[in-house]
Amino acid sequence: MSEKDVRSGRYHSIFALVQSALTKTARALSSAMYVDYDVIDEENADKIRQSTGLDLSGYTRTLTAQAILHSLNFHGMGGIRLTQFLNQIPLVREDFELLPKILNNPDSITLEEKKGPNDEDRIISRKQVGNEYVVVEEARPKKGLKKLVVITMWKEKSGTPLTTPGTFLSPRQAGDAPELINNIAQNDENVNNNKSHVQTQHDTQQNGLA
Repeated sequence: MSEKDVRSGRYHSIFALVQSALTKTARALSSAMYVDYDVIDEENADKIRQSTGLDLSGYTRTLTAQAILHSLNFHGMGGIRLTQFLNQIPLVREDFELLPKILNNPDSITLEEKKGPNDEDRIISRKQVGNEYVVVEEARPKKGLKKLVVITMWKEKSGTPLTTPGTFLSPRQAGDAPELINNIAQNDENVNNNKSHVQTQHDTQQNGLA
């Protein structure tokens, strides 16, 4: 993704948003970068209503660049939550594309006790897709838009004690984008260095020098 292609506003896919969110340009634009990736149908609304008492029928599911940065910074490689909760495993950028599969047919849905900064209701969905995925969403019915917005997500080793959201930070409260982008840049550099090292070893062996 070229820096010049990064913009605020609505994106056409989760993949496109994730690619743009992980650029330096996104630091100043992340709160205004989003994708509306699904609409809650009656079947899904019934499950939510039975589990939480909330009527979210017709709500649009939304992912923001801010939530992507928050989730990766806290629950991705090197994230602080990985040291606090040993059952968690690093979230990666590809995991966000699983959101429709996780949320359309979750294994469980619960109402989060802690509400949003403006008293918004939040729900927690869990689903096993190889590992256990956990997604926290916030209902925002303002201005007639009726959006259910991802706040954070993480994944856990299957069969381990559950992590509760506890005092997780809202993306609107966490100034974490610069740190995340620096981590990503460092990780990419390490990967490239490792690839160069492996290639050097391979070339050496091929030439009979090792």
